[in-house]
Amino acid sequence: MKAQDEIKLLDAAVAVGVDKMMYVRDHRHVVVTVVGGGSTNGTVKFAGSNQETPPTATSAQSDSNRYDFLQLKDLEDASTLDGDTGVAFSGSGDVRQFEINTNGMTWLIPRVTAWVAGTISVYGKPFSD
Repeated sequence: MKAQDEIKLLDAAVAVGVDKMMYVRDHRHVVVTVVGGGSTNGTVKFAGSNQETPPTATSAQSDSNRYDFLQLKDLEDASTLDGDTGVAFSGSGDVRQFEINTNGMTWLIPRVTAWVAGTISVYGKPFSD
């Protein structure tokens, strides 16, 4: 597998929303590292879209704003997290690593959907055959 350089997609986010998105059309998988700093209490989900123009992942899904939250495979124990559930932190910091299947996707967008305290950072490293 060929790997690209790791990209910081969320930089110590302290509110709901999106920072950066990753163009993934040429990649089959992305390994993401999710970092909850300090006493983090919040949730991050990963939106995927196959439309040509980047969707607005903070707006409602629609015919012209096509995305959905993608399933994550936990690299710690090979369990899966439903995309609609996301990665939740409940008052403590942690570092988690996941694989996301991006076959057929054009955009991968980490989105903080809930936040109370702490910081959330996300790093993505895309892979192709």
